[in-house]
Amino acid sequence: MGRILATLDELKIRDNTLIVFTSDHGDLLGDHQYWFKGFYHFHQCTRTPLIFHWTGRVKAGQKVEGMAQAIDIFPTVMELAGLKNPPGVQGRSQAKVAAGGETGTGNSSALIEFLFRGVEAPARRTTGRRTSCARW
Repeated sequence: MGRILATLDELKIRDNTLIVFTSDHGDLLGDHQYWFKGFYHFHQCTRTPLIFHWTGRVKAGQKVEGMAQAIDIFPTVMELAGLKNPPGVQGRSQAKVAAGGETGTGNSSALIEFLFRGVEAPARRTTGRRTSCARW
């Protein structure tokens, strides 16, 4: 990440670049006697970072307690860039939250899915829902 930011600074385009940092999942790292990721819908796997940075357009230093989902990233980027979403785009733009105009994401829960693939389980899916009241 540091090299990317340094390159943006060298090219003098950092202030005009939307930077999004996130992860697709967390890892357990020994919590609940498990390592890595998997079909377990524990807090450690489902709570991931989502950081937006764009000088002058995204409010710096704010922490939002609400939930956003990966499906919200595309409509958020489109709105921040001043573009319309193509028809059929799912997710909820969080642009107003990122800009500091709203404090809540509007999501009280998030869909969690894991698809098993392999010889013994060619296609088996687990589905869960993370809620804002889930605390560990």
